[in-house]
Amino acid sequence: MMKRLLPSIASTVLIGTTALAQVPNGGFEDWTSAGDYNEPDGWVTFNSLTFMLGGVLCCEEGAPAPQGDTYVHLTTRNIDGVGVVPGLMFTAASADAAEGFPHTERSSTLTGQWMFDVVGGDMGVVTLTLTRWNPETQQREDVGSGAAMAMGTQATWVPFSMDIEYTSALDPDTATIYMISSTNAASAGSTLSVDDLAFGASTGVRTVKGGTFSLAPSPATDVLRVTSTEGIAGVSVMDMSGREVRTIATNGLPAVLDVAALPAGTYVARVRFTDGRLTARPFIKQ
Repeated sequence: MMKRLLPSIASTVLIGTTALAQVPNGGFEDWTSAGDYNEPDGWVTFNSLTFMLGGVLCCEEGAPAPQGDTYVHLTTRNIDGVGVVPGLMFTAASADAAEGFPHTERSSTLTGQWMFDVVGGDMGVVTLTLTRWNPETQQREDVGSGAAMAMGTQATWVPFSMDIEYTSALDPDTATIYMISSTNAASAGSTLSVDDLAFGASTGVRTVKGGTFSLAPSPATDVLRVTSTEGIAGVSVMDMSGREVRTIATNGLPAVLDVAALPAGTYVARVRFTDGRLTARPFIKQ
């Protein structure tokens, strides 16, 4: 089982006292050699693990790109003796640095371009979490989040846009993006290619935005409550390796998941509505 990479401190690029509101290497033009393969600058992948165990890569440099020269290509692999491992990457200056990057704007959306081939009923996801450090509690608190889901096959490049939903009126100080080719990696072969990530316009300070479902509290400590104005058939929770760690059937009722035993970190709540639709959203477990 893969261990989740642990954070320390990420690098910051400043103009005056305001952090640049850009996704580091969001166009995936900058790659650094790791010896036998290249790694995208500003992102952490599991390539070192999958290459050591099975001689395969879950995150690769692709070309030609819809913008610029290169893009990132994630693949869910089957590794002998290990099992199915999804392609996964997240923003961080290095593997021993903090997840995320400085971001102080209340951006309205995260946009990009993608194409994908997701096997069966699996789902690829791009997630965004906005947080803020609270010096009084000495904890990082959730400010907002968003997710874009990839299901089925999209054989050509198309734009995507995720709305960022805010759970706090405070401004964030850090943004973290995760991309994963499978959220339920039962079979290998799912792919997700992404390019041209960028933030949309700032929303300004405003009231909390609603959505098709809500997660509370986030950060969660003991339980996670999932409510919606629509019927919920079930909820599952995935860790950032794509492994399902909690699941519950709700039969249309609000869901309450026990997350007390989960290690601290970022997770994805995957919600199936009674009409069969799937959606997902990240949350933080303290």
